[in-house]
Amino acid sequence: MRSFTATLLWTFALISIAGAAQAADTVRYEGRFAAKFPEAAKLNQIAVLAFTGPDGGNFSAALAAELQSAVLDGQQVFSVKTMEGLTGDGKAPTTKPGVEVAAAIRSGNKLGAQAVYIGEVTSAKISRANRTEQRSYCAEPDGFLKCKRQATRNVSCTRIVVDYAVAPRAINVSTGAIVYSQTIVDQGSYDICDGQTQAVNQNLGDTFRGLGQQLRSLAGPSSNSQGDAPQQPAVMTEDALVSQVRNRVAEKVRRQVAPYNQIVNVTFKRKAPELPKGDQERFKSAGEFGDIGRLDRACGIWESIAASPAAANSVSLLYNLGVCQEALLPDDPNAALEYYAKADQLLSKPDKLVSDAYVRTKRMVDAQRSIQKR
Repeated sequence: MRSFTATLLWTFALISIAGAAQAADTVRYEGRFAAKFPEAAKLNQIAVLAFTGPDGGNFSAALAAELQSAVLDGQQVFSVKTMEGLTGDGKAPTTKPGVEVAAAIRSGNKLGAQAVYIGEVTSAKISRANRTEQRSYCAEPDGFLKCKRQATRNVSCTRIVVDYAVAPRAINVSTGAIVYSQTIVDQGSYDICDGQTQAVNQNLGDTFRGLGQQLRSLAGPSSNSQGDAPQQPAVMTEDALVSQVRNRVAEKVRRQVAPYNQIVNVTFKRKAPELPKGDQERFKSAGEFGDIGRLDRACGIWESIAASPAAANSVSLLYNLGVCQEALLPDDPNAALEYYAKADQLLSKPDKLVSDAYVRTKRMVDAQRSIQKR
């Protein structure tokens, strides 16, 4: 076991979360995770060729930019080339599967790529649906932010919906094997009501805009818009929505074929009732060091308790030692996994913290092995 008394090498934030029975403290760190398709992730020199179908050219450009942006531990994952780098007969692939793969491999060889990404945008459809809905407004104000009488009015709305679907594939240039193949779909929408653009899913900004509308409604319906005063021009357009959804789909592809870093929240336990009373007090005081951002001191105390004969049967202590390994030594997830596995074996009934930690670090150990083979 590594000592936690050394200088803290990893930056983390401590977040206090109120609970019904006890406080639960969470440390955050940046973990490493493998791609869902590790064979695709191993091929670093890649080319994105022209996708077929509606919006195929735009999606190819979006995917190339997204894959180029893939970063692991601050290092670029892929070197990306596109059809623009071809000379000679660099044509978009045909739709015949056998011919398409052969043409893609030829293009990949010309570009010096280990893998080529091809595919088809099967849907990039914009649809519109009209409706009328009722909205209330203050017909008779009664002082500031008060209303004596409410009334309703009909509002004409149109919902704009974009349905987007792509079937991307990645082909190993040297073997011709398909190392990645998926169908990815996404959808986006927004409403236009009385000429005003509105997000379908309300966010904080929409809430404040709604408050402004309520304040304006105290004046009653205006002569030119059946009630609401004119707002700022809408920023969302059909083209902007298509671009937004297209980029989300490209991001989904990146997350499947590239290893990545992700912020992990790990909660440590506050109490260890299975320990002797004196060790229970020390265990609790360690958590108080965690409260002030001194996880290094907290882990040092938990490590000292581990010398106690009762420590080997303490789920809480073994779990917290795993948290220490995971948060302070993120490059060695196997060390944390060993503690979580021991804690898991002691359970007589499920413990969500322990189970989640075991599964998470098992994934990270597998990811580390996969990344090292790249």
